Amino acid sequence: MGGYGALKLGLTYPERYSAVGTLSGSLRSMKENKSKIVSGERPDLFLVFGDCGEKVKEESDIYYLTSKALKEGKNIPKLYIYCGKNDSLYDVNIRYKNFAINNDIDLIFKDDDGNHSFEYWDEQLNIFLEVISNLK
Repeated sequence: MGGYGALKLGLTYPERYSAVGTLSGSLRSMKENKSKIVSGERPDLFLVFGDCGEKVKEESDIYYLTSKALKEGKNIPKLYIYCGKNDSLYDVNIRYKNFAINNDIDLIFKDDDGNHSFEYWDEQLNIFLEVISNLK
């Protein structure tokens, strides 16, 4: 499972998780995904999200899921978000980080000069495991 999937699960079932880690996750909104599908830039996203309709948004949009959990008074798991500055997903990670901060969500954000590769994720996974081992 990738970072998007981990975050989606943590937001869908926040009562089951104390923390969620995402390493270079594809943290786009459904609006962004739909734009990439319609433009033909990312036809593979259609295989995952279809037409990005309202039901898909309610089940898969991390922004929607975050807002819903907050509105319902649920405790969002602590978030650990990492993305390298040379990763093509850096901007979408920054956008979600800012959204989370603006909604007072407990998070740790890490970045470096990394790109989309295990060379950077291996180190960050160890850091995330250390973070969650210290949670109460």
